[in-house]
Amino acid sequence: MKTDPRTPRRLGRGIRTGTGVQCVVVTGNGDAELVVHLLAQLLNARPRTRARVVVPEQGAVPERVLAALERERCTHALLRVEQGQLSHPEWELLCPRLCVLTGTPGAGESIPLARRSRNVVYSPDEPGWQSVWSSPHPGAVTYSQQDMRARITARNLRLFPSHVEFEAVTTGRIQRVFLPVAGGFTFYHGLCALACGLCLGLDWEEMGRALRCARGLLGRMEVLPIPAACSVVLDKADTVREVERLLTCAREFTAARLICLLSCSDRADGQMLAELGGVAEQLADRVILMGDGAPQERARAAIALARRGMTEAAGQIPDRDEAVDRALHGAGAGDVIVLAGGRVGETADAFARERARIMAYFSGERLSDKDSCGR
Repeated sequence: MKTDPRTPRRLGRGIRTGTGVQCVVVTGNGDAELVVHLLAQLLNARPRTRARVVVPEQGAVPERVLAALERERCTHALLRVEQGQLSHPEWELLCPRLCVLTGTPGAGESIPLARRSRNVVYSPDEPGWQSVWSSPHPGAVTYSQQDMRARITARNLRLFPSHVEFEAVTTGRIQRVFLPVAGGFTFYHGLCALACGLCLGLDWEEMGRALRCARGLLGRMEVLPIPAACSVVLDKADTVREVERLLTCAREFTAARLICLLSCSDRADGQMLAELGGVAEQLADRVILMGDGAPQERARAAIALARRGMTEAAGQIPDRDEAVDRALHGAGAGDVIVLAGGRVGETADAFARERARIMAYFSGERLSDKDSCGR
């Protein structure tokens, strides 16, 4: 049987037709999202480089995904995959240019893929990775805040409400990195992006300049540039783990009170809502339970379920806009207000409207609305 000449012999190392695509696979869950976002910005800052982030659908065939990106004249395919997606038999044919392992080892599906990859990036700070490798990967590039034996390390870390700063150190080179993304976890994500860039042949100093202009993920630990002494953070976190991580990160740069506005949706089951309420009460100084923009009857029912996981009384304001206005009115210098969870039917437009509404609050454009909400 003849082989179609358009079919790549080793998927991911470069398709033989057209411009060719270098394939980078980033595995994991929450961490992978920001890492692949930063890496795309590093690559696209270079002339004649076009990187595209793709989240393959369940059961997607890697060959078809790469072929489609080649037709779009992409030079780099950044595939963000979760563990379950790697069980498709076609993934066994993929030999990526780079495999990035974020978070802790899962079911181990990503390890065979990493072994077939020319380079692999991971952090030895995550428990379990060192025991996964039967022998060291010859193309491994590691990053760490703790292990000075890693290829890239960070020192002199500084955390601010709107950005992080640190010194990135690799063999014979050091540079100060300014990354305008909030949260202590950003140190790791910045180091990971630098490690990926080294594997892909990017210039060390150029990466530092590109990170200075990087943007975070909209709706993920998004600190709004408000003209006030307090800080406002938007995050669409809606699971117990995400809310716990969000509030823990926000606490790191909170000088006064940490105020959590927890969105309660009747789409979530009662047990999860109760757990969310309990986590918010444990980690924040003040909690306001609010609706997600659904009719107030449904919002009150969801708030009642979240209240079951709390031991003390919390503010309960079913109308989301009113809850936000009251929190903004009562905030003082050094306070951090965290809006955890999105609106019903969450879309990018919904986040954009909420973002614009909060910015308008501080510009005085909605003074009459604020007066009606108790200001």
